[in-house]
Amino acid sequence: MLSAVRAELGRLLEEFETADRESKSSGDAAVLAAREAAAARFWDAGTDLGDLWLLMLRYAARRQPAKAREWVAALCGDAIAEAVGAEVRRETAYLGDKMEQQRKLYDALRRDVADLNAALVELDQKPRLYEEAAHQ
Repeated sequence: MLSAVRAELGRLLEEFETADRESKSSGDAAVLAAREAAAARFWDAGTDLGDLWLLMLRYAARRQPAKAREWVAALCGDAIAEAVGAEVRRETAYLGDKMEQQRKLYDALRRDVADLNAALVELDQKPRLYEEAAHQ
């Protein structure tokens, strides 16, 4: 496997170098097409290298997941930290809003229960008032 990876990296490096040399060569309008072709090959070689990198990362994730995570975290640490921080701030704001809504609902419910209790006490006392008035 290692020799195949070395061979692929060697081929890609050669393509990069050839494309780079051709794109930097000076010349007239006839060379423009060659430069464009070299730039296209350079782009293709970069795409191949990216594909190989992703393949190697998938392999590392399967065989050595802890090391792969550590490497990706080191590579993307600041970007991941910013993204996680933004998500935490968004979620905290959302939960804060939800907690405020819950607090308002709780306060309203507590007021309603207090009003109901007062109404029940009043209703409980009214029959006694009528009974007392009737006995007098």
